[in-house]
Amino acid sequence: MFYILDYERVSQDIIEACGSIGIAGLINIVKTVLSLIQIAGPILCMIALAINFIKLMSNPEEKKYKPIIKNCILALVILFMVPFIVNLVMRLADESFDLAKCWNNAEDVVEFGEDSQYVDTSDEAAQPILPGT
Repeated sequence: MFYILDYERVSQDIIEACGSIGIAGLINIVKTVLSLIQIAGPILCMIALAINFIKLMSNPEEKKYKPIIKNCILALVILFMVPFIVNLVMRLADESFDLAKCWNNAEDVVEFGEDSQYVDTSDEAAQPILPGT
């Protein structure tokens, strides 16, 4: 019984906030991509930073590696902090605006949507999705 009430609450929040459950799925994909960027981006920056440190150590007189190292450090900080700041702002502004509500509830809708079953309510015969099949 609690599961049904919880699903109705999440569905109602998404319908009011997003206008469509499909938008919640799209937002969940964006959140997943941001999480991947937050993990993979700094790892790649650290690898590039280590390579440039090795190049600088092998040739200390070379001036072109110092700005590259500064850019790598800046990219490292940005790649880690931007997804964190976006998630923090959305969590703090949960009930303030619809995008934040949609952002925060998107994972729940996708999780509940996997358990849902399609119920046909029409009397018409099923039509193929692709024409000519």
